[in-house]
This record gives sequence, structure tokens and C-alpha cells, in this order.
Amino acid sequence: MGPPRTDAPRGRSLRMTPFPTRLAVVAAAAGLLLAGCGGASSSTAEQTTTSTYRARIVQPKLNQPPGCFVIVFLSETATPAQRQRVETLLVTNPGVVKVAFVSKKLALRRFVRLHPEIAASVPAGRFPDSYEAVPRTNGAVFSIISVFASGVDGITNAKPSVACPRP
Repeated sequence: MGPPRTDAPRGRSLRMTPFPTRLAVVAAAAGLLLAGCGGASSSTAEQTTTSTYRARIVQPKLNQPPGCFVIVFLSETATPAQRQRVETLLVTNPGVVKVAFVSKKLALRRFVRLHPEIAASVPAGRFPDSYEAVPRTNGAVFSIISVFASGVDGITNAKPSVACPRP
């Protein structure tokens, strides 16, 4: 290929920088998802039908879900209303396929099973209640986490499992 074109004045190139900020990309995607980017319509409210997406709520198992999933940790002081809000955010997210509530007891049982040699020295109260959300695609992980990144009352953290792709 020949030298690059220089139609634009010096210093005012229209080319994108080689490393766009990942946060900006995630924020833009989350904004589009939350804004519900749809076109204008001439139908009235009576003519419009809405279909509300709902992920399946499943019973958690002793083993964590296989593959990629998101863990949302609840705070110790989370109220029932806050817990319900977190569950609603997960279940109504189109990027989520399955949601499971993991109690402190089950989290401790999982830990004992994986690390029996150190389980006796870990206090049972160290494990918070949490939700596990299985994404529709690996790419949906970032949109799920971005919902909680803006600050949702009743949670302490939301993170992808080790099987999820890293940015």
C-alpha cells in the first residue's frame, strides 16, 4: 500500500486512535441497552404490545454453573427489598438466561468441598449470599456487570467467573 492520504489538515485527522477506551465502549453499549434504542412509531399505546423478557430462576447446585457466569454478591445489610431489586435486575436483563440465588450455607458447602484442608479455619459468616447469572453469550457479561457498576443498593460486588473472557 502507498502512503496514507493527507486530505485532512495536519493535527485534525478523522482516523480513530488505535486504542479506544474500553470503558467508553462498555458505557456506550450499556447506554444503548438501557435506552432501548428503538425507532419512532405511529401506533398508539392501546395498539402496542410489549413482551417482557424473563430469565429462568433455577435452584443452585453444589457445583457452580459450568462455563462463564456472573456473581453478584449481596451485602450483609441487604434488605429483602434490595435483594428483590437485584433479582429483578438480573431476571429482566435480556443478556441473562438463568439466575440462581446462592445462600451463605451453600457457599460454605462449596468452599468446604473445594478446600477441605483450610475450611475449618474459615468462619462460616465469611460467605455472603449471592446470585449467579448465566449470560446468553460471553459478550453479555459486560452489559450485566455494567448494570451494577453504577451502584445498586444491597450489593458489594459483581464479577465474572474465571471461565469468562477477559477484556
